[in-house]
Amino acid sequence: MGPGEQRVHEASFHHSILTPWLKVRLNLTSDRVIAASPRIAFGCIKIGTEHASHSLALVTSVNASTAVSVVRLGVGGFVALFGAVNIVRPGEAGVMAVLMVIGLLLVGSSFRAAITIVERDGTDVAYDISWLERTKATAFAAEVGRVTSQGPWIGLRDRVPPHLTSETHPTLHPAEITPASALVNPIETLAQLADMRARGLITPAEYDAKKTELLSRL
Repeated sequence: MGPGEQRVHEASFHHSILTPWLKVRLNLTSDRVIAASPRIAFGCIKIGTEHASHSLALVTSVNASTAVSVVRLGVGGFVALFGAVNIVRPGEAGVMAVLMVIGLLLVGSSFRAAITIVERDGTDVAYDISWLERTKATAFAAEVGRVTSQGPWIGLRDRVPPHLTSETHPTLHPAEITPASALVNPIETLAQLADMRARGLITPAEYDAKKTELLSRL
């Protein structure tokens, strides 16, 4: 983690019911969401890990959702039913039992959950997890919402330059975002201060001090 960055919440999710040994890990820090998800071949073989970082300055929402794959549910149900009906056939009990197990696993894996991170530019990244982890996913999304609704992130997203993305600035820190005070036009402010000095609302010393402060920002 970067300087001053603090770990806030860490969550580990099963990738699916079929592959409970594969994990999706999401770490929420004071500055970003760090993700590590498995790259999978043939539905169950891990061939690597994908790492990503999403700056909280660019994240607009984190959502937990569930879905059902109708095709997988139908195929799994058919295979399981076919195995159950034919398991009594002489010499085929073993094969039919395997078909039943495969069908039931397909039925179970047809129920999916996902954590989706939506960024300010409209892009979104979904991390698929087991349907059984949906409650934990909802809690993680709520924790991200809690962190981004307080502290240094309040109001910062509206001031982030449009060219910044998590891909180009994965560890964007609040200090890198131009504060509201820097967006004030110093010329207009000096004119207002001069008018206040002329009307006796501030002293010449106060005017000079504020003038020096404003000019130092140019």
